[in-house]
Order: sequence, then C-alpha cells, then structure tokens
Amino acid sequence: MEFTPRIEYSNQQLTPLPWEKDEWKLFYAFKYNMRKTVTPLLKKINVRYETYAKWMETLENHCSIHTGFYPEGYKNYSSHCFLVSSDCRSLVQPLFSLLPTTSFIMEVGDQLLIFTNVPSPEITNLFCTVYHMKVKRIITIFSQAVVIFHYQH
Repeated sequence: MEFTPRIEYSNQQLTPLPWEKDEWKLFYAFKYNMRKTVTPLLKKINVRYETYAKWMETLENHCSIHTGFYPEGYKNYSSHCFLVSSDCRSLVQPLFSLLPTTSFIMEVGDQLLIFTNVPSPEITNLFCTVYHMKVKRIITIFSQAVVIFHYQH
C-alpha cells in the first residue's frame, strides 16, 4: 500500500492560564491523585478552602484527567516520549492508538508530543514502528526520550 502525504492545518489557539501561586500549589498537590483527602492537604500546603473550591471549578476549562490502561501492570512498562513533525497528524494519532496501552498525544506548536508506554520486551517494536513511519513519510522528523517518572500509591 502506498502512502501519499498531504498538508494539514490546525487553527487551535492557546488560552492563558490565569492561575496564581495558590492555584499552582493545588495543581502540584493533586496532579497524581485527585482523590486525596482535601482538608489535611489544604492545611499542609497552606491554601484556603475557598481558593480550592474556585480552582476546582476551573479544572475542566484548563486541565484534563487521563486514566491510562496497562494490561500487564504499570510497573512492567517503560514510558517513551516522541516529539513528531508530520504533515498528516490525523494519521499519526490513530497509529499510536493501535498500541495495546494508552498513548497521550498533544499538539505543541506545529508538532505532536506523544507519551506512550510499552512492556520492556516490546521497545524494539515501538522504535521499528516509528522508523517505519518516517520511511513512509508519515512523519518527517522526530526526537525521542525515555521518560523516567512514575507514581506509586
């Protein structure tokens, strides 16, 4: 099957995030677990409940909460990040969504930032897939990194 590249355009615009110091304290306190007990946490970070309540109302306008799928258990996966240039973004996202875990894809300027997770034995297959996408000109250029972070509760 032949692939014919086409140019795609995006008209999305970034909106400013009007958070101040206390709202950022809340973000960092809750970023890995939105189900933490509120009152003790607010005391610990020295933020008033009223500030918390107003901040919570803004979350759906400024944040999204993603639940990842790790069928072999989170600890058995390695996280990888790709910064991809492509003239056909609408094809890149479906290809990464075929992986058997959750891939998070966001626009960064005129590129796509892709976080994906694979079981350690499958790393070679992931990189072969990305290189194959480059050979087929689905992506024009990419950078990659291994993500070293995780959260345990």
